[in-house]
Formats: sequence, C-alpha cells, structure tokens
Amino acid sequence: MDKRLGEAATQVAQANSNDQERIRQELLAAWQVRLQDLLEEYPDTRDELRALTEEVQAQLPPAQQTWIQQNLARDQAVVYGVQGGNQYIQYYGAPGPTEPRLGAEAKQPPGGSRGLGDQ
Repeated sequence: MDKRLGEAATQVAQANSNDQERIRQELLAAWQVRLQDLLEEYPDTRDELRALTEEVQAQLPPAQQTWIQQNLARDQAVVYGVQGGNQYIQYYGAPGPTEPRLGAEAKQPPGGSRGLGDQ
C-alpha cells in the first residue's frame, strides 16, 4: 500500500497543473474503494485507519476559497453588497429608494418620492 501511495503522489506531482485536480479526483475514487475493501476484510483496523486519516488531514493546508462579487446599479438605483459579514442599511429621513408604482402612478408620484425612513 505504501508503494501505491507513493506512485499516486508521483503521478499527481508530475502532471501539469491543469490536470492535477482531475487526476486527484480519479485517484480519490480508487483509494476510497481500496480503503473500504480493507475495512471490510480487516474491520479491526478501523481505529488505526481513522487515526492515520486525522493525522494526514491535520498536515494539509486549509481550504482556499475565492469569492467574486459584482454589484451594478444604474440610473437612480441603489445597490448594496457584502461578503462574509453583515450589512445594516438605515434611512433616517434621507432620500432613499422609491416605492414601486404601477400604471399612471409611475408617471406622477404623489407628493414626491418617499424614502424607507419615512414609512
């Protein structure tokens, strides 16, 4: 099994960067089957395998994520965006977004626009 692990690591290392993730996924599927077979044949190795898995996971770098956010406001629109946090929007009598109107109301807003803080 050590030999197979070494071969798998070499296979990933020697692949170009575009193919590495695909190769990892293919190897992952094969190793899941091998380890499942091992546990079925030798159930008493479960605790040892679990400890080995935790040891390996502790040595791996933390997962990296890339977040992309695009916010676009046009004309008189207002847009707010936040990632990984909270956002609190409050209007205190300041001009704000208008209420949606239908038909003739849209052409002639009664009494001008009404901000959210005026409700």
